[in-house]
Amino acid sequence: MLLDLNKKLLKEHMPETFNTFKQLFGHGGDGERYEILPTKTGLPTVKLKQNDKTIFIHSQYNPMNEASVFAEANYKSDIRTYIVYGLGLLYHIEALLNIDSSIKVYIIESNEDIIHAALNNIDLSSIAANKNVSIIYNSNPYQFVREINSLLKIKNSKLVLHLPSVQVIPEIYREIRYLFEEYRIRSNSINRTSDLMTSNFSENINNFHGSFEELGINYKGLPYFIVSAGPSLDKNKRELINVKGKSIILAVGTAVKPLLQVGVLPDLIVITDPEELVCNQLEGIEIDIPIIVLSTCNKNILKNYKGTKFVAFQTGFPLAEEFARKKGYKTISTGGSVATAALDIAINLNANPIIFVGQDLAFTDEKSHAKDTYFFQEIQNRKSLRPIKDINNQVVYTSKNLYSYLRWIENRIAQEKDIEFFDATEGGAKISGTKITSLDEFIKVNF
Repeated sequence: MLLDLNKKLLKEHMPETFNTFKQLFGHGGDGERYEILPTKTGLPTVKLKQNDKTIFIHSQYNPMNEASVFAEANYKSDIRTYIVYGLGLLYHIEALLNIDSSIKVYIIESNEDIIHAALNNIDLSSIAANKNVSIIYNSNPYQFVREINSLLKIKNSKLVLHLPSVQVIPEIYREIRYLFEEYRIRSNSINRTSDLMTSNFSENINNFHGSFEELGINYKGLPYFIVSAGPSLDKNKRELINVKGKSIILAVGTAVKPLLQVGVLPDLIVITDPEELVCNQLEGIEIDIPIIVLSTCNKNILKNYKGTKFVAFQTGFPLAEEFARKKGYKTISTGGSVATAALDIAINLNANPIIFVGQDLAFTDEKSHAKDTYFFQEIQNRKSLRPIKDINNQVVYTSKNLYSYLRWIENRIAQEKDIEFFDATEGGAKISGTKITSLDEFIKVNF
C-alpha cells in the first residue's frame, strides 16, 4: 500500500514533514471534494471541487508534458533555491529537478486533500530521499505564514506558484494567498524598475546631507502625525494646524500640496518612488523643510530640492544595504509604499505616539485620493476590488496593492509593544493595532 510506504519514507528521510503530516494519516481525505482520474497517458491527475468549481491539478491529457513546460518556464540557471507552492502529484517538481538536480526545492502545500491524494497515489521514494527537497505544511495558519515568510527571505531564491494548486488554497489559509500576492507585487515592481532604481541610487548617494536617523536627535519621543493623501484627508487636514510646533507632522509627498493649501507646513516630507512622475508632488512648491527620500527615489527630487536632504537606505536592495553597512547607517523596511516606509522611518526615529491621518488604505466614498492631489480619481468599477471592514465595521473596497500595505502596516504595528498607534483618518480600512479616534478629539485630549 502506497500510504504505508510513503509514511516509512517520510519518517526515515523527512522526519519534520512526517511529524506535520501525522494528523493526516488517519483520515481518507474528503472523497466528495476530490477524486483521482486517469489521464490520456494513463498517469493519474487530481480533480478537486472548490467553491462549486471543478479544478484539475494536472493536465487531463499529458501531465508530464505540462510539467516539463512549467519547469522550463520557471527554471533560471542563476537561481539555486526554488520555493514552490503546490505539491500536486509532484510531476512539476520532478520536471524541475530533471533540469537541474543540484537545486534546493521547498514544496509548500496547505490543502489536506491534495496531500492525502499524493500520499495514497504516488511513490515518494525519489523525492523523500533527495536531501535538496523539503515539503512544508503546518496546520496552524499563523505559524504557516511565518514559516513561508522566512523562506521568501532566502537569498538567490525564486517563488514559483503552481496556479491550479493556488486556486485550491483553503479559506482558512487565505493569508498564504495574500502573502503571495504581496510578494509578487513587490517583485514585479522591483523587476520593472530595477535599472532605474540603480541609476537613481548612484546619483542620490552623492547628493544628500545625512542619513535619516540623524533627525532623531531633535525629533525623538515626540508625537508623529503620519499624513497620507487618502480621500479622508479632505475631512480633517485643516485641524493639523493645531498641532504645529507641538509634534512632528510627517507628510508623504502626495499630501504636501493639500496641506499647504490649508496653511499646514509639514515638519518632514517622505518621498520614495523611483519614477520621474513623483516629481509632480513638489512641482511649483518653494519650501525648505527637511526631506527624507528612499535611496532609490527619483534622482531629480534631491537634485532640485532646496531644503536639507536626508536618505533612508532600505533592506531588500543590495546596493543600499551594502552602502549603509559601510557607513554605519540604519536601514528601514519599506513595505512597498511611501506610507509604509514613512511608518518605519517614524518608528526608527523613536516616535511615540504615532497618529495616522489620511491613511484610508481603501477607496472611501469611491475616491482614490484627496481632491487636491495629482492622482485623484473617482472609482467607477469595483469588479477587481476587495471588500474589507472599515473603521465603522461597514464594507469599504480596496485594491490588492492597498490591501498588501494594510497588512504590512498591521504586522509592523504588532512588532512595537511600547508605541501607541492611533488612527485619526476618520474613514477607510480598519487598521488592526490602532485606536480609532477623530483628529479633533485626539487633539482636544492630548494638546
